[in-house]
Amino acid sequence: MRTNSDGEIATKCCCINNQVPKYAPHFQGLMTTAASVKYIIPVYKKPSLTNGDGDSFVSYLETKQWL
Repeated sequence: MRTNSDGEIATKCCCINNQVPKYAPHFQGLMTTAASVKYIIPVYKKPSLTNGDGDSFVSYLETKQWL
């Protein structure tokens, strides 16, 4: 079993951190639990089968963008 060295992990994290602003420019970092709850409740309360929402996975942004 191969394990990552600290240097490899740091390199991968740096690479990911550089890609986040390109993918989600609005992302400001982790949010509080209260803020997370505020965003996630409409995600499961608003959709309905009559609106055609039965087969999609959406994020807290109510889109398919997950960050």
